[in-house]
Amino acid sequence: MAVVVKKRPGESNDQLISSFRRKTADIVVNVKKRARYTKPSQKQREEKKQKEREAKIRR
Repeated sequence: MAVVVKKRPGESNDQLISSFRRKTADIVVNVKKRARYTKPSQKQREEKKQKEREAKIRR
């Protein structure tokens, strides 16, 4: 899937680059996650830790 970012009138090159990075950020995260195999039990531990972190932030 191609990511296309078109330059709008009045938009600087820096703004164009930042909008491209925002669109591709989750793609990079997924590629890094899939680089190695993680066991299902490890995934469950990571999800549990993430939920605990989010609960601490909400308090």
